[in-house]
Amino acid sequence: MTFLLTNKLAGDYLSSVLHFFLIDHLLNRIKRISIITKFFGSSLLGELWFIDYWNNFFSQKVGRDF
Repeated sequence: MTFLLTNKLAGDYLSSVLHFFLIDHLLNRIKRISIITKFFGSSLLGELWFIDYWNNFFSQKVGRDF
């Protein structure tokens, strides 16, 4: 009986930890998006420019590494 209770508590704890990290990850994504939005004044064009710039930067970096 104690073993089952311990497993249940451990499972609940792991579930809570995973839930926390999922929420934390989502909040960080929202914060990053809001930083981009503040920088460009919430314009869709500015956000698209930033995404294009970021993708070009990494595609050039990967091209040089290989």
